[in-house]
This record gives sequence, C-alpha cells and structure tokens, in this order.
Amino acid sequence: MFYVSMLYVYMFPLVLFLSCSFNIIILPTTMAEFTEEEIGKLVSSFKELGVKPKADSASDLKDWMEQFTKSAVVSSGHKEAVHLTHKPRISPFSGEGGKGEASFDLWRYEVECLQEEKSYSEDIIKQAIRNSLRGTAVRIAMRLGSKASVEELMRKLKSVYGPVEVTETLMANFYGARQKESEDVSTWACRIEDLLMKVYEHTPLGAKEINRMLRNVFYTGLRQEMKDITGHKYDAIDDYDKLLIAVRQVEKDHNRDKEIPDKTKQATGTSKMAATSPETNQIQQMYAVVNQLSTDFKSFKADAEKGAKDLKKRQQDWEKRNKRQGYRHSNNDRSDWSQDYRQDQGKEQGFRQDRGKDQGNRGPVCWRCGQYGHIRRDCRVIMDHSRRDLNL
Repeated sequence: MFYVSMLYVYMFPLVLFLSCSFNIIILPTTMAEFTEEEIGKLVSSFKELGVKPKADSASDLKDWMEQFTKSAVVSSGHKEAVHLTHKPRISPFSGEGGKGEASFDLWRYEVECLQEEKSYSEDIIKQAIRNSLRGTAVRIAMRLGSKASVEELMRKLKSVYGPVEVTETLMANFYGARQKESEDVSTWACRIEDLLMKVYEHTPLGAKEINRMLRNVFYTGLRQEMKDITGHKYDAIDDYDKLLIAVRQVEKDHNRDKEIPDKTKQATGTSKMAATSPETNQIQQMYAVVNQLSTDFKSFKADAEKGAKDLKKRQQDWEKRNKRQGYRHSNNDRSDWSQDYRQDQGKEQGFRQDRGKDQGNRGPVCWRCGQYGHIRRDCRVIMDHSRRDLNL
C-alpha cells in the first residue's frame, strides 16, 4: 500500500501523461478509487514505456518523476532554441556586379533565411554580413559604425541597392512580359516569377492572387507556337505549378516530334547517296570536265578580245601619225615610237622611189602598206606596229 499511496501523490502528472499518450483512463481522485485493475494498467504502461520508477522513498520517486516528465515533454516536440557558434557563410556582394558575386536580392534572401532560422545570434549574423560585403557596399556598412544592428544594415543597403521602380511600373513590366525565342518554358516561368517578386515587395499579395497572376501571365506570354498546343491545359488546370509541369511536358514532346522528321530526312538522304554513288561520281566527273572547258574557253575568249583591242588601238595610233605634218623629234628622244616612225618614213620613201617604175604595169601603189592595185583610202591590209603585213 505504500507504493500505491506514493504513486497517487507524486505520479498524478505522469498518470495524466500516460492517459493522453496511451488512451488509458486513469483519473483517481481519492485513495479508495485505485483498484487492482487500475494499478495493473499503470504497471503495464511503465513496461510499454520501458522504464522502471525508483520508489525506494518518497523523495526518490519525486526526483524520478521530475526527470521523467522533463524528458517526456522534450520528446513530445517542445524543443529549446539552440544558437550555433560557428559563423555562417553568405555569398559576397559589392553592388558592382563582379564575377562570382550575388545580386542584391539573392544576398538579402540569404540574410533573411539566417534570421528566420533563429539558429544564430544577431552578433554572429552581423559579423557574417560584414564579412560578405565588398567594395562600395562594405564602405556603406562602415559608415554606419560598429554598433549598427542587422536591421539598420539591411535598411541602409536596401535604400542604396534595392529596387526603386514604382508599383505601377513593376506591374506593367510583369503583365507586358513575353517569352523570348531563345527561352524555354522553364526559363520563361522563372523570369515572370522574378518580376512578380519585385511587385510583392511593394504590394503584399495573397497566395491565391499570386497563383492567379502567375497562371494568367505565364500562358498569355507564351510564344504563339506553344500557346496553340497548350490551350487545353490552361483551360483544365487552375494551379500554376501544375500548369507549368503540364506545359513543360508538352514542350518536351513537341521538340521530340520535331527532331524525328529531321533524322528521317537525313537517313533518307544518306541512303540515296549510298545507292547512287557510281552514277553520282560519273556525273560529277562530267561536270568537272564541262566546267574546265568553260573556264578555258572564257580565258581564250578574253585573250582574243584583248588582242583585237590592242591591234585596233595600234592601227588607230599609226593612222594618226601618218596625218601629222612637220613632226620633229628631239635628239634626246629615244622612245620606241620615234624609232618606229623613222623606220616607217624610210620605207615610205623607198615606196615612193619605186612607185614610178612599176606604176604603169601594176597600177597605183598604196602609201600605207606599199602594195599595188589600190590606194590608201581603200587599204584593208592588217599591219602591226612595224607596218608589216599580217595577212602574209
């Protein structure tokens, strides 16, 4: 009876705990209400918990009950706050967009996560913030002084690097966004979520409103090609995240279907080339011969035209020289044209001397070419620069 009385006096809190945990109805109010059945249930409960109470004396039982109750409360989910002592690492930020540095919104997100976790004291978070700042940003923190709190640091940096657009402008950017040609569905979704997050910083929105806005802008901003094949998904799905998953699946299937015809065409072209390779080689050889002949003919034609033009020009130059009167040359002029002209003059003098001898028998003599039977006006003899007959 001693143990029963001690259990009644000191273990009433434990009885309540066991009643809630194991659905055992043990609510005694007086000593007389403890029955053998209730005592047996209490002992069975101790066995299920795997504990054995120390009941040598009333004080021992009381101490054991206090220890057991504290451990039971902790195990039921009531944890005490634990502050870590090691310094967390935050991505570097300078405000200048250097390589390996985070943007201000990402950097601020890391700091806010540390504050929400409550695993670090404010002094440790403040030290981590100062160690992450670089360049101009660290000088801004320095001007606030060493006693500035985390909230003061965040407020000052937000005033310098935070967004400054008004709500109307941010809303216009959000609703006016459109998917780019180089963007896939996932990239497009991330971009509009970033735009809406900027709106949320100025105007807090509910979860339903955010879901509605993202769902509408996500679909209306899709490229027309994707919008045409995902309209039924938009009509059937109200949740933005589920709609995003469905559209991504459609995009994947659509891209796979476009790749199949390209591979088929490539395989067909390869088989045709393999089947007609001998004929193709002969045709290619014939084309090569024809191209070579065409090139040679063009070259020959160009040379002939050039020679004809040069010859015609020389004839015109000689005709002009024959018409000149009183043509004189300096003693220092030793050009080829002057030498040719003097040679031609000597030939013409010889023609004049011989002209009278044979004129009666052969007819008139051409002063241009020196031949008989025609005059200079009717001369058709082709001559070079030395007045030699090219018809011979």
